[in-house]
Amino acid sequence: MLTCVAGAQVKEWWAGNKYKYTLYAKGLCHPPYTHVDHTESPIGVHGVVTREMGEVQVAPLIETLIEEATAPPPQLDCSFNDTSTYTIALTHPAEGNIKIRTCRTGIGCTGAKGQWNSFKDCEYYMGPNQTVEMKFEQKVAYFAFFNTKTEETEEFWKPKDAPWPASYTMKHV
Repeated sequence: MLTCVAGAQVKEWWAGNKYKYTLYAKGLCHPPYTHVDHTESPIGVHGVVTREMGEVQVAPLIETLIEEATAPPPQLDCSFNDTSTYTIALTHPAEGNIKIRTCRTGIGCTGAKGQWNSFKDCEYYMGPNQTVEMKFEQKVAYFAFFNTKTEETEEFWKPKDAPWPASYTMKHV
């Protein structure tokens, strides 16, 4: 029954609108107009679909790829609103999202929330095969990286008697 109603709506729409399309050739547009810019069902029935066709934009695509390749990595803020911060380029070269846990004591942290030696977890995860500029508190002693896919962990400690390095690539997660 629905098909009959839809078919009737299509015929009615075509009867009232076919004069607009008398100069159009049957079939798809010829090159270079091969990119579908917009589709629409003007009467809400999929039996009538209009397509606006355009040219494939190669140059802007190349420019976009160049911009993405040269753009600075996204910033992951794990500073917890602390004003004394440091930034490091952190790279995760594998699959799975990474949960980043910060620890502010050199004797190690526990998972017990609210304790003085508990981890402070970053709000967002780091994606697979991603590099980010991570902003964090200067008082962090080490990070624990947890891969949500493989469930592997890795610790990254601040070097003794030296500042944090400018970059770090995870090895085991």
